This record gives sequence, structure tokens and C-alpha cells, in this order.
Amino acid sequence: MMIRNRILMVIVFIVIMTGCGMDLDKDGPPQANVQVKGEKVEAITGVFHWETEGWFSTRAVVVDAPSSWQMGEKMEGTMVGEGDIATISFSDDSNPRVTAFVWKDAEHGKRLPITGNELKLPTESGKHVIELTAIWENGEASYTIVVDVK
Repeated sequence: MMIRNRILMVIVFIVIMTGCGMDLDKDGPPQANVQVKGEKVEAITGVFHWETEGWFSTRAVVVDAPSSWQMGEKMEGTMVGEGDIATISFSDDSNPRVTAFVWKDAEHGKRLPITGNELKLPTESGKHVIELTAIWENGEASYTIVVDVK
């Protein structure tokens, strides 16, 4: 009987120490999927805050990252046409509220129009660093994409 109690205590201790049933795959926001005319546009996750409910607690994860401008300087732009439309979706099929800004000279530039999950890309030719910000009930995240308008 004494051995069973010790084994039970060890099992309970292991369950408590492993996060009480937290799903570690959900400790961050879903990946953004961006496409223009069926072509994938690289979307890099930047700063985010994400909360995950456990059995007995809430786990909050906050991640800092370089600005979208800094990340975008090192990314190659996906070639797009003037005024093309990018389609935005997320790996978990969620529909967060999304905003988009073009970065200009290391500062937020103009806001880009989004209707549903469609983002109207810039019409001016050249490389454009775009920051997408998505907001869900349990957190928010920024994503960087770079397009080269021809």
C-alpha cells in the first residue's frame, strides 16, 4: 500500500510540473498565410502577446522582436503588380481583426485597406515593407511581409 501511495504522489507531481494539461503547441499565435494570385508571400511573425488557458491557470507569453522595418530590410520582396490583392488567412482558420501599414523610412506610413481577408497592396512601384497586426480574444501578433511592386 505504501508503494502505491508513493507512485500516485510521483504521478501527481509529474502532472503538476508538466503544466497541468497545457497544450504547448498553442503557446503562440497561428501562422499567417498570405498569397497573391496563388503565390505564397513570406510572412514572418514579429512581436506577439498570447494567453493560453490551462486547468488551473492562464499562461501568458510575450515575445519581442525587431521592428517590421528591420525585418523587412533583410527579406526579399515577392513580385506583385500595381494594386494587386493579397489574401490573408491563418493556420488555425481563425478570423482575427487585421490592420496593415506600409513602413516608410523606418516609420509607420499609410494604412492599407483590408476588406474581409483581402489586402489591397500599394500601387507605387518598388519594395514595400508591410506590417500586419492581427488581434484575437486571447492575444495579438504582428507579421511582416515584403512585396516588390513592378
